[in-house]
Amino acid sequence: MSSAGNLPPTERHGRGGPRIERWAWTGRITYERTGRGRPVVLAGGTGMPPVASELCGVHEDLVRACFEVITYAARGVAPSEAPAAPYAMADLAGLMDALGLTGAAVVGYSLGSFTAELLARTRPDLVASAVLMAETGAALLAFLARP
Repeated sequence: MSSAGNLPPTERHGRGGPRIERWAWTGRITYERTGRGRPVVLAGGTGMPPVASELCGVHEDLVRACFEVITYAARGVAPSEAPAAPYAMADLAGLMDALGLTGAAVVGYSLGSFTAELLARTRPDLVASAVLMAETGAALLAFLARP
């Protein structure tokens, strides 16, 4: 477990249930866990707030289908902090480690797909399955081939 897992969360209650914040890495990553069951992590695209999955109904449908849904605001996406770049692709892995998640389904959209695919390749212990939407597979292969 990363050092973030040792820090106490703070809870705020608002729309969609409890929202939990943890201090992690170089700033605060805001995430939300709702529902019970096998974990599904929703990774949004560039600048895409977690509320997008609620607005399109995906979040509620997954909870109703007996999944635990984890959404998060990546660094630079409100309400998480936006520390100076460079940002690390390891943020999602660190968050999942801090939450004690393994074998999750990770659903990524756009940049979230890139993150999900890289996570599946580098931390297969965290990812049981991945759904990649609007993804750039060729770009990932080029990224991974870099020295």
